[in-house]
Amino acid sequence: MLMLAMTRRLTEGIEKVRKEATIGAPTGHTLQGKKVGIIGGGKIGKTFEKMCTAAFGMQTCSTTSKSSRRELEDLLRTSDIVSVHCPLTENTRGLLGKKELEMMKRSAVLINTARGHIVDKHALAKALQENSLQGYATDVFWDEPAVSTRFSAPKSETHIHSCFVFHRTLQIPS
Repeated sequence: MLMLAMTRRLTEGIEKVRKEATIGAPTGHTLQGKKVGIIGGGKIGKTFEKMCTAAFGMQTCSTTSKSSRRELEDLLRTSDIVSVHCPLTENTRGLLGKKELEMMKRSAVLINTARGHIVDKHALAKALQENSLQGYATDVFWDEPAVSTRFSAPKSETHIHSCFVFHRTLQIPS
């Protein structure tokens, strides 16, 4: 859902329809043929990978906790979309900071459905303000479980954490 919202520029499209009272031309771009880099090779990451290839015809690559630093850097440099699905540990806290965000394509979208602290909040805000990233979508925050402040930066989407809905409503064949 977050990947579609960002790549199709859903919020922008909704606002355009409300403002102009007409459907108009589609916004954003298709996912077919795009490369999604998946950080986290557990059950959720693998299910997401299957969904991306089967439903959208996307190319995929992934890293796990056993992947090398170089493999992570290659994923960041070559992916059109980077989706984070790893647990928050001492090794993943701040995993995506200034240096890593700068490695990503300017046209790339970052999606974080894992834990807020995996991404450096200040580096992310700066990257979005400087147009170093196309966008950021999340349903996790830096101060969970009580979300006291909403992350607000240009080209960012924040949504309710809906992981449990995904697992109950979407069946992906093995």
